Amino acid sequence: VESAVAKLVQGVVEGVTGVVQAPIRGAEKKGVEGFAKGIGKGLLGLLVKPVIGISDAATDVMIGVKGSVEGGAGTPQRRRGVHRHQQLRPQRPLYGRDRVVQPYQLAD
Repeated sequence: VESAVAKLVQGVVEGVTGVVQAPIRGAEKKGVEGFAKGIGKGLLGLLVKPVIGISDAATDVMIGVKGSVEGGAGTPQRRRGVHRHQQLRPQRPLYGRDRVVQPYQLAD
């Protein structure tokens, strides 16, 4: 959740700073015309960058939820940012057509 909040804040900050920086960069490159284009780009960024921050935040939250749902007993093992758990013992065999559970024996 901390990462999600950080990405949301980063998107808002980039959008606000872009309103100031884009016209300045445009004016340096192409004068008055560049300044006008920079204002347009800055205002567009003011709308788009927070939306990108929200989508990044939502992605991080969903990754966290997925990790919580897939969690379980065992020793956690990191793989591609998601917790995985090692199986501690082999699965119990199910015997016969009715798939009957027999008492656990390591030799099975």
